[in-house]
Amino acid sequence: MEVSTLRDCVSVTVADEMDTRSHSMSRICTSFNDSNEENTSPDGQWQCELSTMSPWSDAISINSKEHTGPDGQCGLSTMSPWSDAISIKSKEHTTSPDGQCELSTMSPWSDTSSVDSQLSTHSPTSSDFLPIECTGHDGSSLNVSSPPKKRRRVRRLSQPVRNFNTVYAAYCCTLKCLLAFSPSELVEEEIRFKDCGSETNQKQFIINMLRQFSVTTGKNKKKVLVTEAKVLGKTVCEAAWREIYNVSEKRYEECVRMLKNGKINVVHGNMLKKRASTKTERALSWMRSLFERIGDWMPHKTQVHLPTASSKKQFYHRMLKELNEELDIKPEDNITYEYFTMIWQKHLPEFIIPKVREFVRCSICIQLREDIARTRIKTERDKLEDMLEKHLKQVEIERRLYHNKREQARRESDEVLCVIQDGMDQAKTCLPRLVECDKLTHLLARIRLHLTGSIVHTNVPGGKIVPVYLDYNNFPHDSNLSMHLLLETLVDNKARLSRKLFAQLDNCYRENKNKYMLSLGHVLVELDIFDQVDFHFMPVGHTHEDIDQLFSCISRYFKKTNIYTMPDIERIISDSYNVPVFVKHVTHVFDIKKWLSPHMSKVFKGQSQPLCFQFKKIGGKTRMHYRHYSTSAWRPAVVYAEGNVPIEESLGLICMETMPNIDDVPDYVKPCVERMEPEKLQKDIPDAYGGRIPKLEDRNWLRNFVQDVDSYGEVPASKPGTWFLSDLVQTAREKRAKESDDELPQHLQNIQARIETECADLIVGRSMKQNCNKDAVQVDNFGSLMEGMFVAVFLPHLKQRPQLGKVMKLHREEETMAIHWFSGSWTGQWKPAYLGGGRNRKENIEVVWIESALCWDFELTKGGLLPRTVLNTLRVKYNDAQNEMHENSD
Repeated sequence: MEVSTLRDCVSVTVADEMDTRSHSMSRICTSFNDSNEENTSPDGQWQCELSTMSPWSDAISINSKEHTGPDGQCGLSTMSPWSDAISIKSKEHTTSPDGQCELSTMSPWSDTSSVDSQLSTHSPTSSDFLPIECTGHDGSSLNVSSPPKKRRRVRRLSQPVRNFNTVYAAYCCTLKCLLAFSPSELVEEEIRFKDCGSETNQKQFIINMLRQFSVTTGKNKKKVLVTEAKVLGKTVCEAAWREIYNVSEKRYEECVRMLKNGKINVVHGNMLKKRASTKTERALSWMRSLFERIGDWMPHKTQVHLPTASSKKQFYHRMLKELNEELDIKPEDNITYEYFTMIWQKHLPEFIIPKVREFVRCSICIQLREDIARTRIKTERDKLEDMLEKHLKQVEIERRLYHNKREQARRESDEVLCVIQDGMDQAKTCLPRLVECDKLTHLLARIRLHLTGSIVHTNVPGGKIVPVYLDYNNFPHDSNLSMHLLLETLVDNKARLSRKLFAQLDNCYRENKNKYMLSLGHVLVELDIFDQVDFHFMPVGHTHEDIDQLFSCISRYFKKTNIYTMPDIERIISDSYNVPVFVKHVTHVFDIKKWLSPHMSKVFKGQSQPLCFQFKKIGGKTRMHYRHYSTSAWRPAVVYAEGNVPIEESLGLICMETMPNIDDVPDYVKPCVERMEPEKLQKDIPDAYGGRIPKLEDRNWLRNFVQDVDSYGEVPASKPGTWFLSDLVQTAREKRAKESDDELPQHLQNIQARIETECADLIVGRSMKQNCNKDAVQVDNFGSLMEGMFVAVFLPHLKQRPQLGKVMKLHREEETMAIHWFSGSWTGQWKPAYLGGGRNRKENIEVVWIESALCWDFELTKGGLLPRTVLNTLRVKYNDAQNEMHENSD
């Protein structure tokens, strides 16, 4: 039952049969306890006594045996001098003859209200809720609508109203500000504060009060907040204010600090955070990973173009298929296609499917797409679509190879150094470059610039180093320029040289994919600058990568501002990328082609088709292997002649017949100033541009450049004493010497061996010998044994196991070999063994029989340890050899 007056609204619930309504002002907490038979009056009359335990708190206790007595009367009384008296008269639905329920009070200050209502002493039904007529103390009539048919659950207060004895007893200040308020006023103010709801809104309430009644004095850390708070127009101290609103001192001081720091609005920490669901995060992760693998970064805009033959529907079905195969996620547990397209547009707008490609397109993609559009037979169309999908999948694999090497170089900088190099479109780097062209200037001559960018991926902040090289188009853009800039990039980062080099180059035969670049890779390995060099090229039409993203950022800045001089370009390039960009000028180019030509192999054919080239030493000689795709097998494959002896040519191709002397510095390439068109420059720059070049200093720079344009056709007067390869060889030697000196103590070597060594193979069932390692050649004849290979031998007179060394010289006629011994243990680090010390120190070399070799053609790990498979193979071999020796002795 809900009873409303002008001042109070009391919610009373009788047993479980009346609906409870909480009062928004007084918050009186009423409890009903059904008493036993001995708590009823002798005459069976239902008595309800309302009493209070303190002058300011109300408590209601109802003792009854049944819901009504014989006369149906219920008497409630209170002794509180500040309580409100309410008289309720019931007309129907009572068992009393007169149907009256009286509630009275002895309070002299109470306002008496008369309310006519209908009470039901049994369980209420939908027919029991009738309109209620309420009469206030001033005689006004109030209409209260009937409650809804469905009973709703009543929200109760989490904490009861405070005992105001403790409120008035609290000491705030000498003025005793709390005594100026009545209990009803304190209740109203506390309820106003609690009705703010959340903790954030309550803090905002406190800060609003502080802003209204406080004054800030002082500066910075010496700020002082002077507060004269007011409650209901009465000035109170801070302690009284906190007590009235029931605010802890800690929360109050927190709000004071926020206001001192200039924070006037309280925002919840999670208010502006929008957390995506697991399905959305999974879909976005898959989309970004795939799009970065198959997309082409545009060099002139911040877009990544996906294959034009694809569609969003295809990508969605591919996501469902791959997530189901890899993570066992059913299609119904993923997002819908509509939501897929929405999050693509919202979170990945830079990845688009273009209708028309702006650059040279892949001929395979174009031909297949045209055939698909022409054919009307479904089987043929499906076959063509499968071919196109297979082609795009292969492109994705090639792109992923570069991405994997890039990430490996960032994690393992001592193992791999990854470099990508390409040139930018020259039409965007002319001087002066104007954002808006007019009819008078768009045909005038301009200074043509050529920009070549490189990205060195290694373990540095940001994961990459970005050098950019500028020239005035006075050098031929051929392999000389590409090799010169690649070597200069390596020299600038010689402190970060690693064991392997992975170079991602543009698929252009004029600049990169030619015999000169391949010969340079051979030289880098032959001079022991790198143990292995890989050149990788993307298929034609799919060559755009992260280097083009660098060009896109530079191009975007070029479109926003006018550029007049070279210093303007240097400043814009340096500020355009998310990591520092180092701008360098190309003043000379070494003629590396001329330096290599006399020593190269005479025949080079077919190098334009493969995409992968690898150089490494096999048998002490540098050899080249190639393959069409990264999923293909390396060629040439090893071919064995009679006696299982490998044919020399099948071990790899040799690009350099002889090695040039690195101390012979190459000549300079003769610059071609005619490529700069000096006559047109002197005619148009800068006078023909008129007011389009407003600054005098810019006009003077252009005028001086045009006057000295002939100087860019000259070569330096003398050659330097050393050049790039000399510096790289010296750095590589110093690094290897440092690595040999930085040896770990024996106990740390043992710990490292325990960490890196894996457990032996598990054998279940009948015991059998372990299969030999595929990486170690184990044949009865020794034709594949070559100089420079690691070899494990069995010499019975030596107790050490295993016996490891490197083949220095082979004497097949005498069936002997000279090996340089290595010292180590099964699980320890191996290092070259030496005899003597100081100046008398020399390599420990011994001549042994070739037939004593057990295993060869394997490599140690980076830490100088035996690989697990080789280790298991050697254990089996040594056990067999030992058993065979004992059998022969018996």
